Amino acid sequence: MDLTTLERLPLWIGGRAVAAHTTRYGEITNPATGEVVRHVPLADAVDVDAAAEAAKAAFPAWRAAPALRRARILMRFRDLMQTHKSDLARLVSQEHGKTATDAEGSITRGIEVVEFATGIPHLLKGDFSDNVGT
Repeated sequence: MDLTTLERLPLWIGGRAVAAHTTRYGEITNPATGEVVRHVPLADAVDVDAAAEAAKAAFPAWRAAPALRRARILMRFRDLMQTHKSDLARLVSQEHGKTATDAEGSITRGIEVVEFATGIPHLLKGDFSDNVGT
């Protein structure tokens, strides 16, 4: 999918792209140029209920997964972000009007947040450090 062309984006529900029930779409506008670059569905109650039900159905398996397995899933997400960093930065630039360098910095910061989250299982071991901030 070429994300640089004008398109109608689907909703992402239950781990897959699905057509929206709603007929209402909003415009994604590049603030630097005023150009409409995409259309995004404005989810209605049916769409929101479907997303909530999918999340509710997925939660027991996620909850039962060991912390290390969840961390590995986040590591894979981080790897995908790193692999597609240029594409993500281009989208951020188009949709937020940021310079390419600033947009790439935003993606880098997002990757760092995901990296931190992958280390959380190590924080769950019950150990602590005194006065780490001093």
